[in-house]
Amino acid sequence: LGIGCAVISGPVHVQDFPAAYSPQMGYEGANILFDSWVHPLVMGLEEHLREALRQQANSPSPEQPLLIAFVVYNLPNRDCAASASNGELSLAEEGMARYELEFVDAIAARLSADPRYQRLRVVTIIEPDSLPNLVTNLSYYAKCRESATAYREGVAYAISRLAELDNVYIYMDIAHS
Repeated sequence: LGIGCAVISGPVHVQDFPAAYSPQMGYEGANILFDSWVHPLVMGLEEHLREALRQQANSPSPEQPLLIAFVVYNLPNRDCAASASNGELSLAEEGMARYELEFVDAIAARLSADPRYQRLRVVTIIEPDSLPNLVTNLSYYAKCRESATAYREGVAYAISRLAELDNVYIYMDIAHS
């Protein structure tokens, strides 16, 4: 595709990198797409959006919308079949309510907080591995069976909430990415 990207994930915190962070990966235009994992409840999303606006203003074609991508990844009991990426929200501790209010709603509020953000094209990669885990791991892991309804409801909530925003595009991972 000729589009470079940077994937920032644990143990590095997304706030440690500006949206302009785009290592050369051998692709022309590596500074066009920024891909960041958005999963901690305390995020630097606002700073990334502001930096994207600065990037856009300083680009050779400032009238062209800048494309930025965020991985939305924080379902309760996240990645039910792994312990390395099992997340911070638990269904047993009001995880679904927190996911909706403190995570998805907070992201949607930030993306719509400033009318200038409408000039950005925001791709949200919704909950990688969540639905595939329901296909491949339900019969092997009790935690996956316990999480099945929450995964379906959480993904549906994230999609419906983010789809309300005109400049947000949704990518749904339906296979283990």
